[in-house]
Amino acid sequence: MPNQKGVTHYLNDLEEILLIPLMVVMTVLAFVQVVTRFLLHLPVPWLEELLRFLFIWSSVVGASAGIKRHAHPNLDFVISMFPRPVHRFLQMFGVGCVILFSGLMIWASIGLVLIQAGSGQLSAAMRIPMYFGTLAIPVGFMLLGVRSAQVLITKKFSQ
Repeated sequence: MPNQKGVTHYLNDLEEILLIPLMVVMTVLAFVQVVTRFLLHLPVPWLEELLRFLFIWSSVVGASAGIKRHAHPNLDFVISMFPRPVHRFLQMFGVGCVILFSGLMIWASIGLVLIQAGSGQLSAAMRIPMYFGTLAIPVGFMLLGVRSAQVLITKKFSQ
């Protein structure tokens, strides 16, 4: 049986575990793209496409990391206009809306992924299935929903 503390650590830090290598790879690839395109005048067509896919994935994983760290802007100035006892309810309501919206986006985007998977469409340069990029939408909103549910369950709201 795996070490429970280790498994929990990896789940708690999932976004960072994914984002750090993604950002390093994206930085190196972007540098290589600039060097090959502008200095060597030998552009590598698949690099731009790969960077686009990696950017999409890093965006959705980063959004989940933002929820976990309470880094997303919220309407504190609106909440502060209400009496203090109402603040927690409004924060819970906002998080509930994020969870609801995430569920709707997961449901809608799965259909899109299935349509793209069924079409067999491939990317122009790398010739990988186009749904690889689109799959980031349901996965990203799943992460957003899970992290928002964690905030709601643990009641860790901004003060």
